[in-house]
Amino acid sequence: MHPNRIVDREVTRGETAAFTAHLKHFFDPHVMHRYRPEYVSRSQYLRQAQANPSRAALLAAANQSRNTSIESPRLRFVRRDQASLASVLAEARKDAAQAQSHLLDLYATLRAGEAARDRESTPRWQAGYDLAMGQVLIALARIQARAALLAQATGGMSFTNPRNNTWVLEPMTRETDDLPSGEVAEKAKRYLQRVVDQHPDTPWALIARHELQAPVGWRWLEEFTDLTPRGPGAGAGGGGGAGDGRHRRGDSRPPKRPVPKL
Repeated sequence: MHPNRIVDREVTRGETAAFTAHLKHFFDPHVMHRYRPEYVSRSQYLRQAQANPSRAALLAAANQSRNTSIESPRLRFVRRDQASLASVLAEARKDAAQAQSHLLDLYATLRAGEAARDRESTPRWQAGYDLAMGQVLIALARIQARAALLAQATGGMSFTNPRNNTWVLEPMTRETDDLPSGEVAEKAKRYLQRVVDQHPDTPWALIARHELQAPVGWRWLEEFTDLTPRGPGAGAGGGGGAGDGRHRRGDSRPPKRPVPKL
């Protein structure tokens, strides 16, 4: 048993003993007993899964997600000129549309088993399906909110401070996330909240609670980015000239060392 096992709260790194793996969360084995895996043969496992459409949909979505990669979104947009800004915004909208398409495909796969979800009686499968549906929908809601702001920027926005030249997409804080969340986000929250309510003190509830605490909306912030061209050798401290004796990137010659006195 792990020496720092605490089941009722997160374990901090400072509480972790030396030469011991730092694990943040532990779960009560008496609670987790209800969620133990079904240790059967692979063929029997697949037969049981195919017997219930919600199980089959969950496995299909899991396999589908392995072939689906969603890149981290671009969140900073520097306005060097209007043409370059329009170009990067168009590329960001294209990436958002592609990510939205992937998530809609996953949602369609999971939705094929939605009608059979209430017939599922095994807690592990219940929690797994509800969490997957909630995560896909909440991710879809966040991308839709971001895509709406990208469309707004494409239509043209003016900086409040004329000195600024950079737009930054930032997730709203919990306190300021007061935008209408829409049908997709509301459905996601229902699924995630059901995981929290029906499967407390489990890994599924921990993940669902994290998703519920993260905001859905985004907002535009404006900043200033220094676009002044940097000359050769410019850097921290303003040094880096040819005669300072330091090794410069791109110079294949090793730095000179003083000859030791004999």
